[in-house]
Amino acid sequence: TKADLPAVDTALLGRASLEAAIPAPAAATGMKIAVIGGGAAGLSVAWQLRMKGHEAVIHEGRKRLGGKITETIPTSRIPDEVVNHEVTRIEETVPHKYLKHPLTEEEFKKLHAKYDIVVVATGARKARKIPVPGHERAVAALDFLRESKLDKAKVGKSVVIIGAGNVGCDAAAEAHRLGAESVTLIDIQQPASFGPERKHAEAAGAKFLWPRFTKQITATAVELTDGTSLPADTVIMAVGDQPDLSFLPEE
Repeated sequence: TKADLPAVDTALLGRASLEAAIPAPAAATGMKIAVIGGGAAGLSVAWQLRMKGHEAVIHEGRKRLGGKITETIPTSRIPDEVVNHEVTRIEETVPHKYLKHPLTEEEFKKLHAKYDIVVVATGARKARKIPVPGHERAVAALDFLRESKLDKAKVGKSVVIIGAGNVGCDAAAEAHRLGAESVTLIDIQQPASFGPERKHAEAAGAKFLWPRFTKQITATAVELTDGTSLPADTVIMAVGDQPDLSFLPEE
């Protein structure tokens, strides 16, 4: 069953790739393909297309390729050495363009006309937030992890994380690393987190509570619908993300 399968050790797998030779791509097919998005999905698609002999070009709005891999996943899970090596290898193998701004509908139409195929692999970068009173006091988990990786994030002594999936667990481990004395994750159901993320959060002493439903967020606490209140100097919301496809024409 799925529960019996061991989690893949991405750090170990990544270190093995440091010694791997770059395979030779197949003969050129003449097919030109634009890949919109330079995150994990876009890089994988572009790499596989290049290996098949197609001319794939990555179009990315951020200065660095890698998306969430380079921006948000803690170094404790995937070492920078591995990430930098993989991204550099792709940069040297697959052409890419830095757009310097979010893709517009007009630019998408031009790409669609220029290339034989356009692959949309923008990923999910727009954080979801539960619209409870005080939700503006919470920081989105991806924003927190991004700031943490840049050594710019700060937390209070008590941290409450709404959403106990793997991203929430990453946030919990990072909050502990940054000095939080109490970290609590709440969820409306049994947490779906697993693998190294869950183990790192548990090793950090994080508490998991479910089922719990948020009523409101105040300046000092997360109040639940059952009447209890969880002290919180910092509130992080990890309830998923959604893609921004505003550049796609309606037709």
